[in-house]
Amino acid sequence: MHILGIKSSVSSSFPKHNSSLADSEKSLIENLIKDFPLSSINQIWVFDITYIKTRKEGTVYLASIMDLFSRRIISWKVSRSMKKELVLDVFSLAYKFRNPQNIVIVHSDKGSQYRSFAYRKLLIINHCVFSYTSLDHSCDENAYQESFHSLIKKEWLYQKNLIP
Repeated sequence: MHILGIKSSVSSSFPKHNSSLADSEKSLIENLIKDFPLSSINQIWVFDITYIKTRKEGTVYLASIMDLFSRRIISWKVSRSMKKELVLDVFSLAYKFRNPQNIVIVHSDKGSQYRSFAYRKLLIINHCVFSYTSLDHSCDENAYQESFHSLIKKEWLYQKNLIP
């Protein structure tokens, strides 16, 4: 890239957050999708939120759910805040759209939105099971979602010059 004078369109700065989990919460953190044999849709949904810095609107947040078998985004929403209501809305839309007839594992990172009582209750009411990246996880435990969000930024938002 240096020889050709090509520069990356990807911003190098990421917001850093310190998170501490109580011991009682650590016992709820379990990665249920590691080595899970996929055979059909609606077995595992992966969930994530990404930051998008825009020129005019400031920072917004994109939350999306991907069906891991089909690799299809089944629900998404953009919001000015990343409160638990964002993930509740995105999950509700996904559930309504797919109407799964089996138990779905919904996998995410350990963000406070995904650890909230309201989120866990919503999943349980809808016969879903929550799964999280491990306590000492590497970025590959939610790689498909991370990759999707990265591609949205690189291939569309940066190319359209919508974000700095």
